[in-house]
Amino acid sequence: MWVGTFYGGLNYHHPMAPAFGTLVYSAYKNSISDNTVSCIVEDPHTGNLWIGTNDGGLNEYDRKNSHFSVYRANHHNARALQSDNIKCVLPDADGIYIGSHGGGLSYLSARTKQIENYTFPEAVSFSNSCYSLLDGQDGTLWVGSIIGLYRFDKKDRAAIPASSGTRISPAELHPHIRPIPRFGKPDMDWNGRKLVRICQRQTGRMERRHIRRSGSDTGFLHTGRQQSSYLDRLLRRPV
Repeated sequence: MWVGTFYGGLNYHHPMAPAFGTLVYSAYKNSISDNTVSCIVEDPHTGNLWIGTNDGGLNEYDRKNSHFSVYRANHHNARALQSDNIKCVLPDADGIYIGSHGGGLSYLSARTKQIENYTFPEAVSFSNSCYSLLDGQDGTLWVGSIIGLYRFDKKDRAAIPASSGTRISPAELHPHIRPIPRFGKPDMDWNGRKLVRICQRQTGRMERRHIRRSGSDTGFLHTGRQQSSYLDRLLRRPV
């Protein structure tokens, strides 16, 4: 088990070990680049760990050789990350997608080790931020940004608004899109606080649903004219 910590570096635990081990930053030897870890993903193709940090960029950890490779931001190089504050990573067959605060969406090629950077329409400065990624399994990515929800076309390398060509504004959707889970069909996108949107992948149509708390009902889901149901039941639907 791998655990990312706030100022405590990367922690790991083996079932046969009596306690957690730690991997922390060192200025004198190969190490993780920062002690605040924001995300950890195992690469299904190499078995390496991709580790996003708060102020140290992206780390690739080769577990077999216990070696870190670090990718840092360089604003003078268009082929480098544009932010060291990494929020999410998503490997695919040819590389890895990287979301960062203030650096938008990036893609690191596994073959060339070159980085491509993409910005969101209407984004400026820190609002060009990506906080969550989900593979749409249809050649697109669902991208949660600081200014709304987008779909990224892998072939065209472009981010487009998620809903029928019209950008979902912060007034309609809480702007800080956090991790986007997948629950059956249609997909459910959790966007924080008391609002859930259900999005049909094929049409891009977004349906707005609110959660209301009443007495002991901690998962009450209200869907307007539709019959109310329980959120926990909806979330547990089989994929």
